[in-house]
Amino acid sequence: MVEELKPEELDRVAAMEVGAYIINFYSKSCAPCNTMKPVLESFSAHNPGTRVYRIDASKSPELSQTFGVRGVPATFFCEGREVIHSTTGVTSEFELQRVISAWDNPTFRETGELPPVTKKTDFLFVGVIAIVAVIFIGALLLI
Repeated sequence: MVEELKPEELDRVAAMEVGAYIINFYSKSCAPCNTMKPVLESFSAHNPGTRVYRIDASKSPELSQTFGVRGVPATFFCEGREVIHSTTGVTSEFELQRVISAWDNPTFRETGELPPVTKKTDFLFVGVIAIVAVIFIGALLLI
């Protein structure tokens, strides 16, 4: 569940949260922010252990300035009172998940850089190509 967070609640949340949590700054008049909301809701549903909060940047200019928000949507991955990683613009659920999956990775924690995405081999595709190649070569040998 994505929760609206009022500026005065931030200190309480930062002190209360254990582990990773996400703060998303948005504006009601921002189309990309409206695109981001269902992404955050889906992420939250798939990751019940990671709390997701939204803050209306237009109602919290001081807090936006404190976080260094230059544009919305801006998403901050936090632990305690520390920002570990941030993104600006619409971010896919896949990318949100990548950050949370890398949370305990020492290199990520030290540099803030996400590990590269490993590409999985599609064995069905490779198998179909191999069969087509065998049939093609067999047809050529029969000619």
